[in-house]
Amino acid sequence: MLQVNELLHAAAENTQSEYPPEMVFAAFTREAQMPNSKFLRYGNTIFIIHGDLEKAGVGSFRALNADTAQNFLQSSYQFVIDAYKAGYYMLITQFRDENLINIFKIIQRNPPNPNMGFDVETNPSGEYVVRLMVGDPNQIELAKPIGMDNMERTMSAIRDVGAERAMSAANQGDLGEMEGDLGQDIGRGAPQPQMGALQGLRGRTEGGE
Repeated sequence: MLQVNELLHAAAENTQSEYPPEMVFAAFTREAQMPNSKFLRYGNTIFIIHGDLEKAGVGSFRALNADTAQNFLQSSYQFVIDAYKAGYYMLITQFRDENLINIFKIIQRNPPNPNMGFDVETNPSGEYVVRLMVGDPNQIELAKPIGMDNMERTMSAIRDVGAERAMSAANQGDLGEMEGDLGQDIGRGAPQPQMGALQGLRGRTEGGE
């Protein structure tokens, strides 16, 4: 496992950051001192959550990844489970790499949390903004039994075909055609994301309720 400074250096290179690693590390240090911040590390990936100081269960997050594609995918799955268990039902993130949207697509095929979903748009600077409904705020106690079972089912199937192929299929919209290779269970017997619920929560958060 990499030291934190090594992880941040590699993450800056992986994302082709316009800032040098020294500035990335300085920003990370400042974030650690911000109120209502939470850090979750899985292998060589660190997720940073900044909780909204006025709206419980709402916040923003970003990932600093220096791991393999498959490990990053599994870490992302575990992150949404743990974020939900920590009480977050709505998280927002933004990034420039379009390929990262595929992670959300794959997780959505077999969502770990009840009523999970996401939407994506671009902002004026050209970044992708993902609004992730982590799960139903009234069913957080269900996160672990549902989430761990679905994560193991999905990751077992993805290990069979490889994360790169699964990500490529998500990007091309071919996940349905790949279900034979990804395993008969993927996308079945699991609660599907409720985008209507996402839109409802989106309206409430934007309306300041």
